[in-house]
Amino acid sequence: MSVQHIYRAVEQPATRFMVYLDDKRRHRFQYRRRQLCRTDCCRRLRQRGNCVVQVYYDAIYHWCRNGYGCKARP
Repeated sequence: MSVQHIYRAVEQPATRFMVYLDDKRRHRFQYRRRQLCRTDCCRRLRQRGNCVVQVYYDAIYHWCRNGYGCKARP
C-alpha cells in the first residue's frame, strides 16, 4: 500500500498576502479591494476582495472566495 501526501498551501486574502522567498526573506503584496484579478477557478475577472490566493514556490493561484463568484451558493 502506498501513501500519498498532498501539499496544499494556506489560503490568504488576495488583498494582502506574503510570499516567503527563503527562511529570512519574504515579500508582502498589497492590493486594493476593488482591483480586478483573473481567477484560476472560473477564469473571470473578480474583485480582489472576493478572492483568496494560494502561494506555492512556483506560482500564485487566485480563487473565488467561498460564497462569491463561481463558489456562490444559489
